[in-house]
Amino acid sequence: MKLLLKFGLAIICILIVAFCTFGFLATFEPGAPGAMFFRWAYGGVGLGCIGSIISLVASALRPSSD
Repeated sequence: MKLLLKFGLAIICILIVAFCTFGFLATFEPGAPGAMFFRWAYGGVGLGCIGSIISLVASALRPSSD
């Protein structure tokens, strides 16, 4: 992948992680019905995007064989 495309995808993943972080914290408000499902959903999507960011950064820093 081109470096600019990797950077753009990492920015999108960072925005998704920020959204999931606020959503995860919002599930701890009292009286939120079905909060446990949303905790798992926000946590899973957020961790998946963090893994994607780490993978993108690692592949961008790896020297190319071209």
